Amino acid sequence: MRSKPLSLLLMSTIVCCLFSGCGKKGNDAATAPENNGTTEAAQNSTSDSAGDKSAEKSESASPYDGVPPLVLHKTSKYEWNEDNKPYLKHYYSYLSLGKEYAASHSELAKNINDARDDIEAHEYDYYTLSMEEAKEYDDLTFECSWYTYLRRADSKYISFVNECENAGTFDFNVLSYIAHSYYVDSGKEIKLTDIVADEDAFYDLLAEKVKKNVDETLTDYMGEPSNLDKEGIKKSIKTCMQGTGCAWTLDPQGVTFWFDSNVFSPFSTSNTVFFSEDKDGKIFKEEFAKDIPDEWIMMMPGGDNTHFDEDDDGEENTVLSSEITEYDPDFDDYYVSGFMISYEDDYKKYKGEEASSYFIFLMHKDHKNLILESHYEYDYALISAYPLVNGKIKQGDTMLAGLEYAWDEADEDEDAAPFYMPVGTEDIRVLIDEGGEEHDVKADTISVSMDGELYKKGEENAFDGPKSEEDLFTFMEGEWSLVNPVTLKDYGHMEIKNDGSFTYGYTGSDETCTGEFTPDHQCPGEKNVPLSFSVNVSGIDKMTFADNGYYVPDDGKDTSNVKLYYGSCDKEDFIYMEETGNGDSFMGSVLFQDQSSVDGSFSLSSNSYLMHRKSSETIEASANTGSFYAWVWKADDKGLWAQEMKPLTWDGENEYTLNRFTAAAFEPKQMSAEYYKYSDGIDKKLLLNGQRLEMEYPRYMCKLSIGSDGSIKDIEEVDSAFYGMYDLGDLDPEISYDGLKFNYNGTTFDLEGKGAGNAILDVYHAYGKEIVECHVNPHTSLYYIFDKFRGEFCEELIDGTNLIWLDDDFTTAIYAQKNEVRDLCGDFMFAVDGEEISDLEFTDGGKRVKCSYYVNGYSDVEEETFEMPERRDAAMNAYCNYVDSGRAGDYRKFMEYAPEDAVFLAVTDPQAWARDLFFLSDMLEETAVNYVMVVSLHDNSVVDVYKDGETCTATEYLDKGKSSMYKMTVSETMPLYTIKVTTDEDGKETTTEWPVTEFSGETYQHCSFISK
Repeated sequence: MRSKPLSLLLMSTIVCCLFSGCGKKGNDAATAPENNGTTEAAQNSTSDSAGDKSAEKSESASPYDGVPPLVLHKTSKYEWNEDNKPYLKHYYSYLSLGKEYAASHSELAKNINDARDDIEAHEYDYYTLSMEEAKEYDDLTFECSWYTYLRRADSKYISFVNECENAGTFDFNVLSYIAHSYYVDSGKEIKLTDIVADEDAFYDLLAEKVKKNVDETLTDYMGEPSNLDKEGIKKSIKTCMQGTGCAWTLDPQGVTFWFDSNVFSPFSTSNTVFFSEDKDGKIFKEEFAKDIPDEWIMMMPGGDNTHFDEDDDGEENTVLSSEITEYDPDFDDYYVSGFMISYEDDYKKYKGEEASSYFIFLMHKDHKNLILESHYEYDYALISAYPLVNGKIKQGDTMLAGLEYAWDEADEDEDAAPFYMPVGTEDIRVLIDEGGEEHDVKADTISVSMDGELYKKGEENAFDGPKSEEDLFTFMEGEWSLVNPVTLKDYGHMEIKNDGSFTYGYTGSDETCTGEFTPDHQCPGEKNVPLSFSVNVSGIDKMTFADNGYYVPDDGKDTSNVKLYYGSCDKEDFIYMEETGNGDSFMGSVLFQDQSSVDGSFSLSSNSYLMHRKSSETIEASANTGSFYAWVWKADDKGLWAQEMKPLTWDGENEYTLNRFTAAAFEPKQMSAEYYKYSDGIDKKLLLNGQRLEMEYPRYMCKLSIGSDGSIKDIEEVDSAFYGMYDLGDLDPEISYDGLKFNYNGTTFDLEGKGAGNAILDVYHAYGKEIVECHVNPHTSLYYIFDKFRGEFCEELIDGTNLIWLDDDFTTAIYAQKNEVRDLCGDFMFAVDGEEISDLEFTDGGKRVKCSYYVNGYSDVEEETFEMPERRDAAMNAYCNYVDSGRAGDYRKFMEYAPEDAVFLAVTDPQAWARDLFFLSDMLEETAVNYVMVVSLHDNSVVDVYKDGETCTATEYLDKGKSSMYKMTVSETMPLYTIKVTTDEDGKETTTEWPVTEFSGETYQHCSFISK
């Protein structure tokens, strides 16, 4: 889609500016200095903010008594050309009161409806102008939106802002604002003078904030701050208040001003003056400054950050969340592809599948905050929660539900359903998918906890398991059998008392020892019910053990630390116990293990144990929808029994690699496991530990996505970290540098010994890596690759300039050497007809590269766009990423490339950064320069290398995901070596051969899947 000419953009900007500021009444009010007020006298504000609320009381008390029921309406308007393509696209939204409530609050309803009429009038004016412009510019699409965002809704005040977004030039659009705030009881519009006692002090503080915001924005984008000082900005603010260019809202914690694009910079600007900043009680009037709600909800326009005080400590925080769009070249148009959250320094994108509009809310309660997001996709709806904790975005619950349609509140001519708006964390009106192919839905209400948990009505306190340490020991009390999950035979017994003490022995033996579980709360966030325990045993010197090479303690005592999972499943109770210490205790390695399995059929060193018993009572679990963490107790060939779990998270750091990550432990969210069938789309080969699901007792932590028919739509494995913890994703590292010293999470690496030039120029981030650029001379840089998963620099470096890659995928990188461009395998991509390349930039999703280069003896610069050769090594690069991180998600990305009949992946000469990831199995020729790898896709694969019909290396035995690497010569035509891989499936042995030669084709290729 092409942009409009600048002359039209300027005209459009003028129109949008006319739309900003006050509503029609406000513009006509000669006595009002602000642009979204009314002519109502300020002295009426006190009585208006009070009023009789008894009429609004329902028979059953609600935390939201007196809060007006709000409905959000969304409208789309299109005009189509002869080619059936839209040349005009308008979108707008507005609020209304529920009809029953509106009937008893006529003044408030009238004013909110007037605000709607104002928005529609603006849209119509611009529609008329665009239709005229379209006659002259028939190849353009005219697109504009006027979306309304609720900023405050409680029993006293309502405030909202409408953001007009019009297509612009360069990299940004043109934004302008309309805003309104009302007293709930009287319905009258609130003036700024109703709120602010000392206007001069208020504008001083606002101007200081705006100055800082504008300077940072302009410096980031244009390299220099604004030429306006604080007084100049203050004067401009007052000028805007007399006419157009800004609007303001009464937010829960203060007053927010919204400045149109081109008032202070090409960008829109917003800033909030908080009530808490009025230390002396002089800026704001007391009835507003003292009336800060403990719980609130607001929406966030996309033009600038929303400013809020996350923990009510007087410090300012920032968040922004909005839809994201992507370009579809097939339709020459943009579509909604998901949404993003930017919170402090954290940023995350979330993809949707054929998603419609997103409804995004910032919620605050008990000094905690989260983002609640709701959207409809092709055949279902999703609501998700994302807690905002200490500058990090966390993942909360997801539910198959969407905001409830409000057809009863729709206007007669309304084509699209409006939605009931949430006004707090409880009583959120939704449509919940009941499952099944028909996608039947039921109107219900849900609540959200500030830890990100979503509950249906009545389920908030419905946990049917232990709620205290005493409850847990009561559940554990009794006789338990330890079962070997491979042989499915019981091998031990443990009798636990209600104080945590126990007696333990082996099945068929009279020998026993004693011990006790003592809660030690190792995991941050453990509260009433412990997850972690210390276990002490005595009397083990009186027991007999299989010959296993372990030393039995002389005093018969041992101690260890464990975590426990517990639950009920398929008419049985279960306890899963796993050691969490950094040691090799006799208890974990021998005592609690099956003594009949010292041959390795069940690993004696697994340090985990499963106990079960018949359940004393049948507890029915409610089937879940959406996405949730789950512990899998049992499985069969058609599905699995999953117990919903909730994570306790904290900031963790690997003490060996220095990598910081979100560490997690899990506790049950419900006591019982529910059975879920696999859908046809489940492919276990994508799962790193998918073989666990072939066992009757998988002992498997994962994240399940349940479709609307109640079956499992997707399984995501949860990565283990260490000491019983899990890894839920990387945290941003602390990085600095000085000279040639690189500081990473408190550890300093000196690059001087690596011959790294004379200074570090910059550090760039990619997934799993920090790329350190060192200056050598004006024509050369050295790039050192710090691998965060290993905590060290890769042996190989990159000698060149203008190193770039796509998104955060370093494996897509290319770089320049003089007038040539190469990739990370060193393969030639293209060359320019000039002296030296000065800049590289990917375009068209990496299919092309825009290249600037010097010509005429460096006196001129030319620009040219080159087609990139087709790159066919994505599978190899994905595998290297997996070996580097060890993460299940990276293994899945690798296996998604594998054809169904593939036996192994053959690789020649992987990317430079990855070569020291792999152990060299054999060097077949000392002078060879090629590295050849075999990556097994099946367990128990047997790998042999042949030369002249004879084996020339020791046989390798590989499980799936493992590899062997050889140094040998790879010929172009006639192979010198043949690699044979033998697999055994269902008792049938098959050997697959690969004559080792270069992979032929029109472009460079370093890998290929070898099939039967």
